[in-house]
Amino acid sequence: LSKAEAHTLVARDGQSLPDAWREAGLNPDLMGPDDVLLEASCFVELHVEQGRGLADVGHPVAIATAVRPHGRWRAEFTGQGNHAGTTLIP
Repeated sequence: LSKAEAHTLVARDGQSLPDAWREAGLNPDLMGPDDVLLEASCFVELHVEQGRGLADVGHPVAIATAVRPHGRWRAEFTGQGNHAGTTLIP
């Protein structure tokens, strides 16, 4: 995304991306491709394990081979709340 393209982006509420950057204390003139990063041969992003997964299997480190995006879903359930074991079947 070029700096010119980034400066044209506007949120649904009408706030421009440069204005959002300024509000967050960032300099919108720094938007755009990073020449140093473009020369990198790889990129490493470190995360702290947020569960017991590694501790439970005795591994201090793990390497991800894929990323699973989070999402939001809305579900609607209809019926009668009841305890399954004591509910009479008509």
